[in-house]
Amino acid sequence: MIKLKITKNHIFLIGILMTLITFNTSLVYAQKELNYDETLHFWIKSKHNRDKSKIIGYDSDLNRKLLYEIDSLKKIGCDSIFIFIESTSGSTVSDSCFSGFYPSKIKFLWLFDGKCFEKSMSNKCQGFYGLSNKRYVFDFLLDKIDLLKEEHIVPVIYKASITKDNKFVYKFSLNHNEPKYCLFWEIGEKYRIVDFTESSLQDKKSMFYEHNLNSELYLLYRLSKSLLK
Repeated sequence: MIKLKITKNHIFLIGILMTLITFNTSLVYAQKELNYDETLHFWIKSKHNRDKSKIIGYDSDLNRKLLYEIDSLKKIGCDSIFIFIESTSGSTVSDSCFSGFYPSKIKFLWLFDGKCFEKSMSNKCQGFYGLSNKRYVFDFLLDKIDLLKEEHIVPVIYKASITKDNKFVYKFSLNHNEPKYCLFWEIGEKYRIVDFTESSLQDKKSMFYEHNLNSELYLLYRLSKSLLK
């Protein structure tokens, strides 16, 4: 039988080794990289349908006008409303219909008394108002409503990790000078706000480039984009 003689030096070395193993394990866990499904799960978990009083957060004056239009439609009994907003950020423009750093084009659609109506707006001006032949947007919206209320257009994320204290962190792209888009709809008492930037649909390096382009929300965006032509 072999007897091992353990000295104080051995104990000291064993202690250092155990500390290093514990430290490295903790470090690896703290920087645990997430795969596609895990990243999507944590990102969706962090999202909440924000209050209707804040349709857009980057232009308070325009937001107030949007809320006024919605309230006016609700008062006449309209319960199906759709809004598409395209904002070009990063520069001011001289056109008197636009203002600030976020000149915006807005299209309202609503159903009332069996008919579809539309209204065009910008930051400062009112555009076309009247009967619309764009009911196909509502047809798509109502047909896909169950999918649309669950889907997300995810921002540009290159990689993500979860920290030891369960915090979701990710490497992403942020460009303040690119176009912003917002989809808003209210059917009855249910509403949803979906906002995203152009790079979410164009950056092929993003983990969710294909995810975004394959969504029903992307098809709704394409239909909405055509409204501004």
